[in-house]
Amino acid sequence: MGRMHSRGLVFCSYTLKTILQFYLVLNRF
Repeated sequence: MGRMHSRGLVFCSYTLKTILQFYLVLNRF
């Protein structure tokens, strides 16, 4: 259970990171 939870957190942080980068790229234009 703990393993799945940490995996979910990593996936969430990775998704947020990607969205943040995409947002910054959009702000450039």
